[in-house]
Amino acid sequence: MTFLASPLSELSSEEVSVASLPEALQNWIKSVYRGCSPFFDLPEKVSFRMVRSVLRWKAIDEERRPLEDKWGERLADDFQRWGRAVGRAYTRTERIGDTLDVADDLIRIQFRNELALLWVEVGKKFHRIASDEILGKAISDDFTELETLDDAEFQAYVSRSVAQKVTRVASSTKAAIAQVIERGLRDGASIRDIVEKLQTGLTFGRHRGFLIARTEVIGASNGATHFAYGKHLDRATTEKEWLATRDGRVRATHSVANGQRVAFTEYFSVGAAQLMFPADTESGGGHPEEVINCRCTVLYHSTATTNPARRTPRRRRRPGAPVSPAQAAAEELTAASVRRKVIDELEDIGREVKALEDLRDQVRKRQVVLLKERAEGSFWDSTQRADWRVRYDVLGNEILDIDGKQIKKLNKKKQKAFLDAWNPSGKKSTVIDFENSNIYRRKRPVSTAKLKEAKAFLEQLGGIEGVDAMKVGTKTLKKGKRAFQNNAIFTQPDGGKKLKTFINIAPDDGVNVVIHETGHSMETLSKTQSDKVDAFLKRRTAGEPLEKLSDVTGIKGYGSTEVTKKDKFINAYQGRVYPFRAANGNVASEVTSMGVQMLYEDPYKVATQDADLFDFLWDLFGKPAP
Repeated sequence: MTFLASPLSELSSEEVSVASLPEALQNWIKSVYRGCSPFFDLPEKVSFRMVRSVLRWKAIDEERRPLEDKWGERLADDFQRWGRAVGRAYTRTERIGDTLDVADDLIRIQFRNELALLWVEVGKKFHRIASDEILGKAISDDFTELETLDDAEFQAYVSRSVAQKVTRVASSTKAAIAQVIERGLRDGASIRDIVEKLQTGLTFGRHRGFLIARTEVIGASNGATHFAYGKHLDRATTEKEWLATRDGRVRATHSVANGQRVAFTEYFSVGAAQLMFPADTESGGGHPEEVINCRCTVLYHSTATTNPARRTPRRRRRPGAPVSPAQAAAEELTAASVRRKVIDELEDIGREVKALEDLRDQVRKRQVVLLKERAEGSFWDSTQRADWRVRYDVLGNEILDIDGKQIKKLNKKKQKAFLDAWNPSGKKSTVIDFENSNIYRRKRPVSTAKLKEAKAFLEQLGGIEGVDAMKVGTKTLKKGKRAFQNNAIFTQPDGGKKLKTFINIAPDDGVNVVIHETGHSMETLSKTQSDKVDAFLKRRTAGEPLEKLSDVTGIKGYGSTEVTKKDKFINAYQGRVYPFRAANGNVASEVTSMGVQMLYEDPYKVATQDADLFDFLWDLFGKPAP
């Protein structure tokens, strides 16, 4: 299953366009994704990490698929045979209790033996594969019984998992049999019809055999791999990463978990379940929706491994922690290196946020379905209306949890990771203070919490050249009025030491708007920064025609005099052209304001979609002073 000696090493850690790669490398990448169809689609851009994950999944899948087919056929035949035995038992006795006793014996004896044999074969194979990966040699292949596998911890896990699985299958099988018989008797069906229902239904159908085989093969393979890594590597320095199958059939909670990285001894958070690895039947027993038919696998990262091609997890620095001169020199901070680090740090977090947003959209669609039900349920009684309200409120609470907790938590994590990569020293070159005032006495001012968050972000973003400290006075606008930088109140010297400017903010504006408007003040305060922005804007928009913002964006709220040179900016508003300059002669633009706002909202998007702007902003703010 070795794939690390492939052309994979020729790829960069940064995402690059497939079309820009050498032809031979392009063909190899296409063949990799073609070999994983339909589970992975060829993206426009690839990186070392992306292709490595696909290769890992492909290698594991190639080993697992024959076992899934073999055991699927075997268990499908078993369940059909057991169905016939249960049918004969009911035909002879016509008693539910006797029939359930036969089914219980079949599951607890014959099914248990089959399941144990499956775990022995699959566990032996993948324990050997994992050991081979770690040690560079295979363990003994001459054993056929579970006890000969030299891993007591895995043996104990297999025993517990098989016992739990047998108990659950026995319980669900007997409940399904009782339901079929009771319904048949209630409907006046003949014994022959009831027996036919038992033998042809889902309980003893071939589909159930294949479903159980797939789940158990994946659980056994991931379990064996997990315990092999735990046996041969230092668990304290080993991390594991959830790798989901990225196709249209992956469940939303597993898509969210994709890329989740935890310590070896910690559990993955997958939906409401805590799993040690994908299809962990022991830990996930209480949440079968996260285990049954799972197709995910795991990547392991360890500082103890001697394989030079395997990625070693970074020792991440706490945001704001000081960096020694030797560390800074070793890291060779440049705009390009910082951009690559930001992409690497935020890729997984962004994927988790996107998956949660998709999950939220799915919940909202279910809400729409419920609203249609209510519209059509004009004759519902009070019980039905109450039941509908409970179901609707549950979905609403789920959306609040996704938006207000999970996505918010990930966004905070994303911002910390970005600032740690952007400014590893944590140095605040310019101190920014907000003076919050309310010129409209009956209107509430912008909250102090928003100003504190904006201050913390902007100060760690870096310094404003030529300005040691600045004060920003906030004037609260009437509700609903658009916020803007008031250039009529320009930079004023304050004793030759501090500079002061004002911004207008509406009460309901978020932190992003405070940051945006402060970006205008930065251009107003610093002549050096203003000149750099002016040169950047002229270079980016050279030869670009003036276009109305309303035409470019489709937003009709823009006036006829509001124009832009859209260039290739992520947001066309960043190229807006003003017919005036600041009162002190500095440039008036949206380069800094939109730039710092987008770094606050989505730095990964800036780094991947406009590298030129990202590098310019880092040179403007983040670049350490010589």
